[in-house]
Amino acid sequence: MSDSATETRIKNEYSLLTKREVDNKHFEVEPFIDGDIYHWKAVLFGPVNGPYAGGRFNLDIRFPPNYPSRMPHVLFKTPIFHPNVEPQGGFIKKGGIASCDRSRNWSPDKTIAFALMEIHKLLADADPGDSYFQEATDLYMTDCVGFDEKAEEWTRKYAMDHTEDEA
Repeated sequence: MSDSATETRIKNEYSLLTKREVDNKHFEVEPFIDGDIYHWKAVLFGPVNGPYAGGRFNLDIRFPPNYPSRMPHVLFKTPIFHPNVEPQGGFIKKGGIASCDRSRNWSPDKTIAFALMEIHKLLADADPGDSYFQEATDLYMTDCVGFDEKAEEWTRKYAMDHTEDEA
């Protein structure tokens, strides 16, 4: 049985990641969860400078059957205090990096490495105009020091010394 074009693409992207042909110093991936080529996990490392420094954020990645025409779904499994992520972990909201319904910046030439790098950039530079978490957005907009303190607190509580999150 031959692989579909989607499966071939996913395998090729994983191969590039393992050969370090793409910049992946900000994340690690674990592909083919339970033998499912469309299901990956990743760990995103918090940016060195900022409230997420030292954090290891677990992500769940699901590739749609029509990938790369449609973007992968990326879900934070680790709770994070961030304007663009649901409060208890959840979808990232920034130009559609996480959801097929918001795919305005996605195109088939993009890769999962691109999506993960965009999410990493989002941790360093939130987009309060595209918010999922109003409390984080309000604090980000009105009290930068308070925001950083709360984000650091959540990072320490949920994203440090955790290698595997609850399902």
